[in-house]
Amino acid sequence: MNRPDEAKWIQEGKKLLSSGSSATHDLPHFAISMLTAFYGPGSVQVRAYLDGASNISKDRNGLAHRLFMHARGAVENTIRELENGLVANLRASIQGEVLGDLIGLSKEALSENTEQTKNVAAVLSAAAFEDCVRRIAVEKAGVQGRPKLELVLTALKDAGILKGGTISLANSMLKFRNDSLHADWNSVSRAQVESCVALTDSLLMEHLR
Repeated sequence: MNRPDEAKWIQEGKKLLSSGSSATHDLPHFAISMLTAFYGPGSVQVRAYLDGASNISKDRNGLAHRLFMHARGAVENTIRELENGLVANLRASIQGEVLGDLIGLSKEALSENTEQTKNVAAVLSAAAFEDCVRRIAVEKAGVQGRPKLELVLTALKDAGILKGGTISLANSMLKFRNDSLHADWNSVSRAQVESCVALTDSLLMEHLR
């Protein structure tokens, strides 16, 4: 998923904030759009904003002005966090938790030590590896869209994010990823799965947590 254009959101937010009372009706709509774009529709930030607006709406006195001030605070805070890089760090942390769950499930499957659970772990770890490197590339190397995975790894190498032996190990995972996600089990060994789990876990710890 592409990152929102932070500069444009910040510019538009500051424009509305400087408009004062003329933005009374526009700023609350902008606030919820901005929070959703950067934190996600089900995020704590969106829920807190909506709960606050709901509480304000229970008292109709000065409603428009109080909703404007509520939105103003939300937009100012989001702009401040964007300008200080805090939103990207939060997003990376949340993504890292989800990927960590995938790796945890992979380890659990491997612990049962059967061919079937090895295959399950292969699929989970291959998916986690791909998602992990793509998210790191978006957050730290400015990669946009969904280029081929080998191009993503090249971008990470060029940005100095992948270094030394990690580069060759990550590149060796390309075939493993393809074999696993296409269920070519004869080409997938337990050692490869374990390597993928270890590599992805290491990348998560270093870059997305």
